[in-house]
Parts: sequence; structure tokens; C-alpha cells
Amino acid sequence: MRHITQRFSPALPWFLLAGAFVFLVYQISPLRDPTFQPNSANAGTLIPWLQFIHERDWVFGAGVLAAIFGARLTAAVYHRHRPVRRQRGLRGLMSRIDLFSVTVWLVLSGAMWMVFMALLLSQLIID
Repeated sequence: MRHITQRFSPALPWFLLAGAFVFLVYQISPLRDPTFQPNSANAGTLIPWLQFIHERDWVFGAGVLAAIFGARLTAAVYHRHRPVRRQRGLRGLMSRIDLFSVTVWLVLSGAMWMVFMALLLSQLIID
């Protein structure tokens, strides 16, 4: 268990950020109001100071959060499984980045984006 904790400890702040996003979406969901009647035109929050945030802003925020989250998890996994070569500059950067890590990042980012979008859709923040 300690080995797993040490491996993913750099990603812990991003898990907390994702949890905070889920908590925020739940707290501002219009479904928490018992008098709310969902239809095709009233997605969003009922909190007055958050009503200026448009649907495209929520989608963009979910995309950015998913990309950052996927990049951090990819870096945590990649760092543990690759030998470190001590080259500097662009050559050193390119030796650390390969097709596998980019693919893992794309898959993780896409999966997290779908999870965040499903959350926003289920809570009627977007429609």
C-alpha cells in the first residue's frame, strides 16, 4: 500500500482539485431545489452570483481540468517507469516524451473529460 501511495502522491493535489470540482457542481446544481422543474432551456445554476457563467465556460473549464489532470497522472506514472537520462535542453525533453506517454495522456484526458461532462449533464449545469 505504501508503494502505491508513494507512486501517486504527486497526483494527490489533482485528485483533490477534481473532488473540489465535483463538490462545487453538486452544491450549485439546480436539482437541489425541490421546486425545480427541468426542461430543455433552464440548465445552469440557480445561485444568482454564478448565473453569469455560461455553458461554454463550464465545458471549457471541464476540458482544461481534464487535460491538466491527465497530464499530471501521466507524468506520475511515466516518471516511475522510465529511466532518467540526464540530458539538457530540447534533446533531453524529447527523450523523456514518447508516443506512449502522449497516448496515455490523451486517453486519460479524454476519459476525465467524459466523466466531468457526464457530471455536468447529470446535475443539469449544461444541457
